[in-house]
Amino acid sequence: MTAVMLHRTSPPIMPDRTANAVIKSRRTSVLAGRSTAGHAVHVVSAVDFESEMAESLVFIAATVRDESGSRRPRCVRYPEPAKSGGIQGGLKSSTPLAVTSPGEPAMSTTPNQTDRATANPLTPLEPDGFENDGSVSGPQHLMKWAEAHHADFQPPVGNKYLYSGRDFFTMVIGGPNARNDFHKVDSEEFFMQLKGDIVIKTWEDGGIVDHLVKEGETFFIPPNVPHAPCRPANTLGLVVERRRPEGEIEHQMFFCDSCGELVHDQAFDCKDIVVHFRDAMEAFWADDSRNKCGHCGTRVTKPGPYELPANLRS
Repeated sequence: MTAVMLHRTSPPIMPDRTANAVIKSRRTSVLAGRSTAGHAVHVVSAVDFESEMAESLVFIAATVRDESGSRRPRCVRYPEPAKSGGIQGGLKSSTPLAVTSPGEPAMSTTPNQTDRATANPLTPLEPDGFENDGSVSGPQHLMKWAEAHHADFQPPVGNKYLYSGRDFFTMVIGGPNARNDFHKVDSEEFFMQLKGDIVIKTWEDGGIVDHLVKEGETFFIPPNVPHAPCRPANTLGLVVERRRPEGEIEHQMFFCDSCGELVHDQAFDCKDIVVHFRDAMEAFWADDSRNKCGHCGTRVTKPGPYELPANLRS
């Protein structure tokens, strides 16, 4: 049976379950298995483990692919600590650990194909730095990747995950986009323009400021600055953002083109910026109860593909 050795200093997901733990070292051997429910699972043995724990459970990131191909999160549970010290005093053993979900029976250790850990369970099918066998993904040529995924860069936003991890995510965005919303969140955003020139609008001191970002340039958005990236056709950019903590609210804001007043501020806990943001703006454009300016009566409707103004073209 082939074992995959994983070395972790902190679990890649479910960090809240280990917030009270000070982990000095952990070395785990992951073997293939299958649960009595028929899911492919990991069976884990711990060796040379030392930890000061406030709880008797340690959770290690894992997902399991069931027969339908869907991924399901699994957690690793240590058995109750022995009376003579237990986990509080440090554990050095080869006690078998099992990846389970709540209410699922104990699992067998019949050899089977393993599944990889998922760095971000909210987007389990997106690239996260792991291959299906648990190994770390190798480098890739960015422009060749973008060319291969050209069909995925569709309006209104035109974005696709290059990497979706626990702490941050990276998107590649192809033009043209077709949006008139401003995005505001309590974290920074880093823009790098790979091909062509774009405009990033910011809302500052009650008015819109246009920032021309040329090919090869970078642009940084500070926290809580409403901004609107405007991407013409045949452009390509890369954006890096911090993963939002659970409960952190971000805003999708729409301003009136006629009088400049705020028409609607959609505040929500965004779990997947590629899907959730697109669906939210489509719903706003279609809702006449929300898209009408209360000051002058102008409606904010779905725009066409963005075109760079003539005075900004080089």
